[in-house]
Amino acid sequence: MLSNLSLLAIALIVAAIVAGLSNRVLVSGALILANLGVFILSLFGSQVPALGFEGSGLYPTIQAELALASPNLANLAPLGFLQLLTSLFVHFDGFHLLGNMLVLVAFGLPFEQRIGSRRFLAIYLAGGLIASVVQLTTTWGAPTLLMGASGSIFAILGAFAIRYPNQVIAVPLLFVFLPMRVVFGAIAYIAFQVVFLALYQDVPGFGGTAYYAHIGGAAAGIVLGLAIVRPGKAKGPVAVDLQALVPFARDASTKTVWDHMVKNHDEPAVFQAWLDRFFRTATCPTCGQRVAPRAAGKVVCMQNHSFDVRKPTPAPAVAARQG
Repeated sequence: MLSNLSLLAIALIVAAIVAGLSNRVLVSGALILANLGVFILSLFGSQVPALGFEGSGLYPTIQAELALASPNLANLAPLGFLQLLTSLFVHFDGFHLLGNMLVLVAFGLPFEQRIGSRRFLAIYLAGGLIASVVQLTTTWGAPTLLMGASGSIFAILGAFAIRYPNQVIAVPLLFVFLPMRVVFGAIAYIAFQVVFLALYQDVPGFGGTAYYAHIGGAAAGIVLGLAIVRPGKAKGPVAVDLQALVPFARDASTKTVWDHMVKNHDEPAVFQAWLDRFFRTATCPTCGQRVAPRAAGKVVCMQNHSFDVRKPTPAPAVAARQG
């Protein structure tokens, strides 16, 4: 039933998901490549009727077969459940793709570095599926194909904002990147959706944008973030000597993580997340092997070189007695 182009696109999607589950690569990067690959494939093939909306016009092959058509779900067809997933990777045009990928880079990469690839992938996929269902409840039966990663991306925004609201990142707004706290960036994006929804609610098809999916994705992300992500609960600054960690940052990316720890040393939960990320790539200054933190402030490498990275404990003051 599906064309070879669509089967190849599905293979790209599955490869990105498997890469994320392997926990060996940044899944946000794999997702970006999968979205880009599916879009490139959509440029090929002929114009065909959409599966499920055969009488509604012609679409590029990838959109016609892998974007979500509500009749396929209404009939409980296997294709409908497949399209729930594949539609998250299909985009209408280059501007649609570019906008989504910019936001995924800005919010997704730093969030994944804090929570790990598997949790990130779970929020991305589950949030996107929930967002699609929310949108379908408002357009059920309408001859409109649902496509795009924006529901998943808004889920990442919601989860990031609820768990690490004070982390400063570069947020893309009006074609420029502005440094701001995650919570303010997420609020700005969600507020735009509410405003646009109010402006376009009387326009058939809502101007071609799935605003309900965006809002539903953000809400799903908040719930998923609370359920899946468990940030540290420390009450004060983390007792690690940052200068003692400098020798372990032997490459540019690890040095960048160290810089983030310096900037967030007074945000315990955020600091701990960056510290966890630091030890994924930190290497031993003696032998160059991978290192891992141990109890009581110890760091040990694969060759059993041991280091103490605790903050020095100030010596207790001794009061002088007058004789």
